[in-house]
Amino acid sequence: MTKKPKRFEAVLWILLAVGLVTAVFIAGHRWSVEAESKNYDIVVDFSDFSQMSYQSEHNISEWLGYLSKRGVTKVALFETNIEALASNPKEEIWRYFTEDLTAEADWRDRFPADVVSLVEQSEYRSDLLVVCGEPAEFQWITDALDRRAEAIHYRTVTDGDTGYLWIYGCENGMTGEQWAEFSLGLWPEQVRVIEESGCQVIPRTKTRDGVNGAKFAADVFKTFAPYQSPYFMNSGDGVVGADDDNWAKPLAKYLKATGGAVAVTETSTEQGNIQWPGFQAFVQSVDYNAVRVFNAWDFVMRRYQAYDYEGPEEIINSLYRAIYERNCDVIFLKAIINDEKTKDDGSPSVYVTDPKAYGALVTGLEDRMAKYGYSFGTVEPLRPNHPSALLCFLLGVGETAAAVLLLTRFGQLKRKTMVILTALGFLCVAAALFVMPNTSRILLSIAGGALMPCLAATGLNRYMRETEAKEPSFGRLLGEILAVLLVLFAVAFCGSLFVASSLSDSAYILEMRLYRGVKVMQLLPLVVFIVSYLQIFFFERCVYGGASLSRGERKAAWNGYLDTSVRRRGVYHMILGGAVVCFIALLGVYYIIRTGNITQDMVPTLEITTRNWMEETFIARPRTKEFLIGYPCMALFVWALRRRVPGLPVVFGAGMVIGLTSIVNTFLHIRTGVALSLCRVLIGLGIGLVFAAAAVCAAELIYRAVRRTGVLSR
Repeated sequence: MTKKPKRFEAVLWILLAVGLVTAVFIAGHRWSVEAESKNYDIVVDFSDFSQMSYQSEHNISEWLGYLSKRGVTKVALFETNIEALASNPKEEIWRYFTEDLTAEADWRDRFPADVVSLVEQSEYRSDLLVVCGEPAEFQWITDALDRRAEAIHYRTVTDGDTGYLWIYGCENGMTGEQWAEFSLGLWPEQVRVIEESGCQVIPRTKTRDGVNGAKFAADVFKTFAPYQSPYFMNSGDGVVGADDDNWAKPLAKYLKATGGAVAVTETSTEQGNIQWPGFQAFVQSVDYNAVRVFNAWDFVMRRYQAYDYEGPEEIINSLYRAIYERNCDVIFLKAIINDEKTKDDGSPSVYVTDPKAYGALVTGLEDRMAKYGYSFGTVEPLRPNHPSALLCFLLGVGETAAAVLLLTRFGQLKRKTMVILTALGFLCVAAALFVMPNTSRILLSIAGGALMPCLAATGLNRYMRETEAKEPSFGRLLGEILAVLLVLFAVAFCGSLFVASSLSDSAYILEMRLYRGVKVMQLLPLVVFIVSYLQIFFFERCVYGGASLSRGERKAAWNGYLDTSVRRRGVYHMILGGAVVCFIALLGVYYIIRTGNITQDMVPTLEITTRNWMEETFIARPRTKEFLIGYPCMALFVWALRRRVPGLPVVFGAGMVIGLTSIVNTFLHIRTGVALSLCRVLIGLGIGLVFAAAAVCAAELIYRAVRRTGVLSR
């Protein structure tokens, strides 16, 4: 009767191997795709650097020329609007709202009679009066409104060289304040400054709901086309032209004509991208012809001379992580903020105006990235990567086999039961891939990422129970611990392969789709381990004495154990059990809090400086959860069971599971390249083995010292 289940168990191992081979194939193809992208680029924010230039000894032309000589030649220029023109002291343009203008006693004396008449007829407090002292500039503004604005009411009055633009009414909810911020086009003077500095204009616009239709989009694309920008960087309330149902076609046509790629900008939380309605579907429709952009947010540019650095080193660290670890190959660079002089009361920022600081930032980042084979230049989109449904089904075959094998670690299953469960698993995988192709890939990653750590932990529990013997020598124990750690790593790494391959689609690499299920993958192995540990080391060893008992015999054995425990070991078990439960609960809470994306404000300074040191020392920074907790706890778990130290195995086991899930979780950062994730876990393994050996040696010394006191007996 035992041979048939054993034979089918061998079949399950073969099916698991098929799934793993498929995972290696998919991950290998993704590796080759990612290896083709070894460029990064910097796009300067013209507006931000202009504000900085006002505080410095150099004008914006000199700043752009300085950056251009250092290879930074792309400058993002937002289309201007009336508000921006009126705020520019170099332009003879002013704007007034009805409420503010009519509050002045002498306002009628300052304007021609025709203008006064228009203002007096105003029905809205926010109707807008624009005054322009240059005829050419006035003509440029009115022409832009004619080409772009829909449902706008305005009149013009000229008096010599001065032009007056009166925008009135509240059509489509557009007030005067909103028309003042309506994008008119690229201001010619700003374009001239950029191009004469040897830089390329990267045109941008800001959209506004209600005035973002086909007319607006057509003129935007006509304005942008001559600049042949490699990146289309959207901004505002929606994608350009989104008020029109067919907005995607003109945008796709523009990208094809210019050879540009869609810029998908990472959010400030470093999780996902900034989205607009329909944007994700559009990126998918152009087969992910897109590049990821890191916006150098103000809190990043405040890190000048942070953590005892002398210059922009910590800003370089942030940009390096964005490129190397998060696949944000385009940096949207802002001016460096002097954090010590800038107030948090909403007042304008005080900038660092030393050109050497910006030179150090650019060259420092270039040197840092050159170490890993990156070149500074225009970024090309990643080649599309879409694993087929057949390959995903083969992944599901392997994961189904792993699930059934996991169940066998809790008890003997009949061959018929194993066959039925396996067949049901295959059917569920096939149905999921057909009915919900996107969600099914997430489910495959959750299953593979959770099952393999569970299989590793429960398998180790079973192995330790079945090989219980006299205490081995310390040398033999160290050898066994080394072998166990390598096997545990291998099994957990198989889970990493399932995760990396299940989510190898371009949608996840670009983070157009976010992965959900991290917490499940981290908590489930911990729960499964505790259940397995209780079953094997508590019920099977302590309660049932390892014997194969019937249900009635097990009940009698359990009642007898409770009676003995209450009379002889009740207080001891209550204290020890309560302490263990509290420790694991606190560990779990801390684990969940610290898992995921957190800001640097939540991380101790010592930890940040240590991370920075590891990033500069190693090809990839290993995860502290692995080499400080995971591997030492794996070793101490085996040590505590072999030395028969009560209470400690389950505590160390909890830490062990954290390490196993961390190996898998490394590959859950789908935006990070497979090669980098592999380096990270291998370096973590190497360092972890050293920490594990040190932990076991320390534990053995303490154990022997305690044994000599007689507190612990053999």
